[in-house]
Amino acid sequence: MNLPPSTSTRGFGLRALLILPAVLVVLALTPAPLQKPVEGLIMASLLTLWAFHQTGGLTRKLFLVVLAATALLLAYFGGSVLKQESRRETAADCKQDLRTLDIAIAQWAAENDKRTDEPVTLADLRSYLQKAPPALRERGEDALGHAIPFDGKGPHVPAATKEATNGLVEEGYWAAYN
Repeated sequence: MNLPPSTSTRGFGLRALLILPAVLVVLALTPAPLQKPVEGLIMASLLTLWAFHQTGGLTRKLFLVVLAATALLLAYFGGSVLKQESRRETAADCKQDLRTLDIAIAQWAAENDKRTDEPVTLADLRSYLQKAPPALRERGEDALGHAIPFDGKGPHVPAATKEATNGLVEEGYWAAYN
């Protein structure tokens, strides 16, 4: 079957071989949270290109259009995946702030012959929070900027932090600090 020069697929096999190393480089450089979406987009693009090649309808323009569409989809979905991963990391930072405060209360109680369930103020704990993030040390706030309530029963996760991380962390994530 002779195709007009504008739709010729001659030489596409060589171009396909050249795409493979580029795909492997992209996968190697992709951050962990994006691995699955990137693999899916690459597979969909390669299957689309293969289908057009099999039917003889793959032109250079079509090849570039599929490549551009893949790049746009990756940019769109990749950004949201990275943003969600960043919010999960912030939830982990908030939980670490609660642990730090809990440890500071235990140290304060041990050094002052107090029980850990006795009332304590942030001013009492400042010397135990020297390596803590500034927001926690100075204002008693978690990584999201919400004031951490603590009483004689230890620190509690702020309601605003629970709300902000709803759907990002598994159920029971904050159980130790309710």
